[in-house]
Amino acid sequence: MIEVTIKEVEMRIKGLAPYIINSNDVLEEYTLEKCDVVIDAQNFFYSMYKDSGYERFTGGEYDKYADYIKEKLKCFQKNTVTPYFIFKGGHSTNLERRIAKYDEQVRNAMIVINEVRDPLLSRDVAYQVLDELGLKYAISEFESKKNIVDLAIALKCPIISFDIEYCFYPTDYIPYTTISFGGNKLKCQIYRLEKFLNHHRIPRDALAVFGAMLDQNIFPEGYFNMRLQQLKRVPTFKNIKVVLSLLKGDTRKFRQSILNNITEENKQKFKEAESSLLSCLNYKGNRTFLVDYVLHGKLEFGRCDVMWFEKGVCSGRIAIPYVNLVKHRTLLGSSAIENIDMEDSSALSLDIVRYAYDLLSNYDGSTFTFICRDGTNTKRIEVTNELPIKKSDMVTANLFKNGWTDFTPLFDLFLQSMKVDPAALEQLPANARIFMVSLIYFNRKGKEDEAFLYSLMLCYVLLSTSSSLRSRHNIEEDSITETTASGTAATEADYLMAAKLTKKYFTAVGNRSDEKKMHHKLKDFEKRLAPSDRELIHKLDRKTLHLIVQFEFCLANMNYLNNLCATKYPPAVYHYIINGTFVYNLAQQLRNEEFPLLFIKKLLSEAPTILTLFLKLVDFCKGKAILN
Repeated sequence: MIEVTIKEVEMRIKGLAPYIINSNDVLEEYTLEKCDVVIDAQNFFYSMYKDSGYERFTGGEYDKYADYIKEKLKCFQKNTVTPYFIFKGGHSTNLERRIAKYDEQVRNAMIVINEVRDPLLSRDVAYQVLDELGLKYAISEFESKKNIVDLAIALKCPIISFDIEYCFYPTDYIPYTTISFGGNKLKCQIYRLEKFLNHHRIPRDALAVFGAMLDQNIFPEGYFNMRLQQLKRVPTFKNIKVVLSLLKGDTRKFRQSILNNITEENKQKFKEAESSLLSCLNYKGNRTFLVDYVLHGKLEFGRCDVMWFEKGVCSGRIAIPYVNLVKHRTLLGSSAIENIDMEDSSALSLDIVRYAYDLLSNYDGSTFTFICRDGTNTKRIEVTNELPIKKSDMVTANLFKNGWTDFTPLFDLFLQSMKVDPAALEQLPANARIFMVSLIYFNRKGKEDEAFLYSLMLCYVLLSTSSSLRSRHNIEEDSITETTASGTAATEADYLMAAKLTKKYFTAVGNRSDEKKMHHKLKDFEKRLAPSDRELIHKLDRKTLHLIVQFEFCLANMNYLNNLCATKYPPAVYHYIINGTFVYNLAQQLRNEEFPLLFIKKLLSEAPTILTLFLKLVDFCKGKAILN
């Protein structure tokens, strides 16, 4: 089969989305049941953390967020709908625009104008929940639209998104905002290209003219109102309706009037956009490796496969931050709320990133640019290869080019550089190993903070034990299986007691999580009494916020490296490890205690098996000389 290449279309036509959604003659009422559906994951999860109402300033409440995602996805299972998720990757073009946006995010984060942005690990939590539920997904190297359309064409099913570009493909498209997740049935509205064309009595080439002339990424709003006689008296907000009406007549004549009134340079832009849209409108789809991966769960690697990097991204072996790192030699820092008097919180994990970069670039000696926060501004740092991990004999030019099929000891080399014996990790539960390695790295690179370390470890013990308890209940057994290598297990009774004793530390500062979820039910005067983001941030200790973000970067990058190296260690599952609110609250409490460890021992005295698990982690850390 000959593969037809189409250019990814990135459009901005102001008013088109509401025009389609509010037009009763364009969308059809539809029920999703007993079918497949392809979901634009970038779009689907874009504001889901914010919608959940959980706290985001003190680090993610990832355990609660994971449950929120699971609940959201239940409706698909209930209606026998099989969803397939495709995520966006790095930036193939417009990297400077992304960098400019990052610069703005840094400034906004410091003054708490970041309503949409999610906590650092929230996207990875979405992957991990999909893994847990056995749902299929893949990650595009760059933009995901073409892959989404290819998969939808292969499955002959609709796409769920909220992106006007899908109106220009011959696939059925369900705007996300039309779906009713509440009832027993998944009611929604569906857009069909042929119905849209028939309703407006225009051919496909006319729709390409429409998209090219009104795309504000090419021509500013109102550009043609000043140039075309037919639009001079038309207010810009009516352009969509009027242009569609004009295209019912002589499309060629209208198109020529456009070309007659613009410069040669703009003619070229118009024709290129028109041609791209025609390709999309007539696209038949391609059976790509990503489509096969999603459908069959396997990736075929040729010998020294030239597409090894794209396939590594697709399968999740190569983390999304590594795409810009390798393709553009650029790494963006933190834009989270943190202590502006300290260095960018992502800088602490640069050694991990540099080692991954060296492996992916075959130690070619190149530098990459780290764009990071500097106060409330940004700066650029060239990161060299002057790091302690030298090239190993096992690092060959074909290191990852034949795929990830066998275990490699490359991660163990990093552990040895940290003076951590891989065999010592066998003392820990499997799901604690990457977490504890990250903790050791974090503590050695940063400033020792006993209260913060204890808070992290106890949070892990409680969340991982809770997950074990729920897993056991799912298979109708009674006891928890959170067991160390030495055989110590936590009992259900002890977990329930520990949960009761520590409940207040899981409560968001100012009780804002519950307030946000109930916000729409509050009366106006009650809403005015609820603490604002700006008021809250002044109450929070930014030093502790900084530590949380620093650790999350260390944990994420350690997980990315572990996955890249195809190790024997299972990945760290974030929603069974960290709840930022708990860590923040308990760390604040422990800093007020003369003897933090004694405080925890007393706190958990009525839950001895939970305390034992916690103390085993403490002993492990003391053995690695990171606690006194």
